[in-house]
Amino acid sequence: MELPLNIKFQRAVDRLAGVPICALLSLFERLRLFFRGTPPLISPPRRILIILLSEMGSLVLAHPMFMRLKQKYPDASLHIMMFRKNREVLDLLGVIPEENVLTINDGVLTEFAADSLKNIRKMRAMKFDVVIDCELFSRVSSIFSYLSGAPTRVGFHPHTQEGLYRGSFINRPVLYNPYRHLSRQFLTMVSAIESRAVPTSKEVSEIEVKNPPHA
Repeated sequence: MELPLNIKFQRAVDRLAGVPICALLSLFERLRLFFRGTPPLISPPRRILIILLSEMGSLVLAHPMFMRLKQKYPDASLHIMMFRKNREVLDLLGVIPEENVLTINDGVLTEFAADSLKNIRKMRAMKFDVVIDCELFSRVSSIFSYLSGAPTRVGFHPHTQEGLYRGSFINRPVLYNPYRHLSRQFLTMVSAIESRAVPTSKEVSEIEVKNPPHA
C-alpha cells in the first residue's frame, strides 16, 4: 500500500525527522571544520545547483536570479532540483537545460525516498561547487544542500531572529526579510556566493527586477 504525502504529513515528517537530522549534520560539519578547516571557495564556480522544491510561484519569482547567475558566471553549468509536479513551469521559463534538472516525486513516500537517494548520489557524483537552497520553511532542502557535497552552501537563515531551525551548516547564510520582494532576496543569494560578511550580502538594491517571460 502506497502512503500518500499530503501537506500535513510532509510537515510532520519535516519537523519530526528534519530537526534531528539537521542537528546531526550540523555536529558533523563542526567536527569536519575542526579537523579539516574551511574548504576554499572555487571561483568562479563551475557547477551550481539551485534547490527550489515546493512552490510554482517561487519558480517564476526566481527568474531574475537565474538570469543574474548566467550573467555573473557565464561559464558555469546551472542545475536545479525540484518536485516533479512543477517541471512544466520550469520548462515554460526555459532557463535550465532539460538534462540539468533533478526531479523528486513528492506524491508517494516510497517514490520520494527512492528519488531522494538517487538524486543524492547524482549530486555527489557531479561535484557541485555551489548549492543555493531557495526554500524558506523546509528542512529537507537544507539537508539536500549539505548532502550534495558542495563546499559553498547558500541558504536563508534566521540569524538572531526567530525562525525555522534548519541546521548550522549553511556557510553562506542569508537573512530573510519578509518586507522585501522575494525576487530581490533570491538575487541577494547570488551575491552571497562570494561574500564573507555576516549576514552575507547586503547589496542588489540597485538591480532591476524584470518580469519573467510569458508563455
